[in-house]
Amino acid sequence: MIDTNKIYCGDSLDLIKHIDENHIKCIFTDPPYNIGYKYKTYDDNKSDYWEWSERWLKECYRILCDDGSIFVKQFNRNLLTFSNIMLKVGFKERNIIIWKNSSQANPQNSFLKEYEVIIFMSKSDNNYFNILGMKDPRRKDGWGEDRDAVGRYGDLWDNVKRVTAGNQIHPEGIYEKNSGKKIHSCQMPQELVKRAILHTTQKGDIVLDLFNGIGTTTTQTNLLGRKYIGFEIDETYNL
Repeated sequence: MIDTNKIYCGDSLDLIKHIDENHIKCIFTDPPYNIGYKYKTYDDNKSDYWEWSERWLKECYRILCDDGSIFVKQFNRNLLTFSNIMLKVGFKERNIIIWKNSSQANPQNSFLKEYEVIIFMSKSDNNYFNILGMKDPRRKDGWGEDRDAVGRYGDLWDNVKRVTAGNQIHPEGIYEKNSGKKIHSCQMPQELVKRAILHTTQKGDIVLDLFNGIGTTTTQTNLLGRKYIGFEIDETYNL
């Protein structure tokens, strides 16, 4: 039995099988990308990566409410194949969200990489979506005085700063003592999760992160008055 407002240490594909069908309102997760990243407890060079991804995505589809949504942050070159697997499983495409950020890499043989992608899909075409769950203060509707002064976010999220380390300390960053290094090198900004949750859930709904890391999703879910479930295989982050 999986309870809410708890983080479980273990393999997400095993743990998710203990969640009932149609139980989760929103999934927000940032899985491994199969690019050879050196995790402590996970091989990020799986020959069966796409088959493995399809298995846990099928479980996500099973446990989502009929009006539920899923957000998966992915590596750019994985976008097409991963999206097609999600569609094969049965999800309905809503948006490919472009998170524009400043890359720390400086390639000499290509343009700078200045964005990451978040795949937004739903279980059905009847998904819950609050169009003004958050408002973009930069966007004016402007067709009349009785219209809202600020408008909807689009699928380009260009005002969320990445969580930095080293000389550029970020207020959300969780760092190793004395080194200035982030405990988790891929820490997400809380704003990414906040926008997704406020647009696709209501207070009391359950949000799941299958690859919880240091807990950005579960922390933000709790702050917003939703219930959370987190899975994380690395005991380092289960403090």
